[in-house]
Amino acid sequence: MRVLTAITSDFNNDGVTTFDDLPNLANTFGKASPRFDLDNDGVIGFGDLLIFARTTGEG
Repeated sequence: MRVLTAITSDFNNDGVTTFDDLPNLANTFGKASPRFDLDNDGVIGFGDLLIFARTTGEG
């Protein structure tokens, strides 16, 4: 049995995605980091930033 874990853009674990989470994403830009890879393409890039922007304000 496989367990899937949802990837969330709430990187500081405060329960909501805000601009306070952005530095965590920005620090991994251009690198491989599964925790911050929102579009699941293997590297942190523009697609991840777009997903982050789209989910800002969500809890």
